[in-house]
Amino acid sequence: MGTADKPIALVVDDNEANRLVLELMLEAAGLEAVSVASGAAALARLHERRFDLVVTDLRMPGIDGFGLLAAIRAMPQTRRMPVVATSAAVLSNSPDQILGHGFTAFLAKPMLVADVQACVDGLGILQAWRAAA
Repeated sequence: MGTADKPIALVVDDNEANRLVLELMLEAAGLEAVSVASGAAALARLHERRFDLVVTDLRMPGIDGFGLLAAIRAMPQTRRMPVVATSAAVLSNSPDQILGHGFTAFLAKPMLVADVQACVDGLGILQAWRAAA
């Protein structure tokens, strides 16, 4: 779990505005948020510190959200970490198919603060963090 005063989420999106908005939404939901602009940068951060949640865009250059998820699930220390997919693009995959890839949840962009709050609440991240503290 996070080492700060609250759980820590890692936001991964190649669009800076999307990262900043999602950071604010996660902070409003009670988490600390750190963001990076690529899947490769996310993997580097995951080797540096422990996070309680990863929220990643699906479509990014280089390592996309699906590749990042595969790498997260392959590492013993992050295998069970909740990973939430986000996307604004109309995908050939339905949200159910995206979840079938192993994502914990899916948030369609544009998202509302209430959507992010409901996702965080549904995953039980704050409750798990408090129980472990």
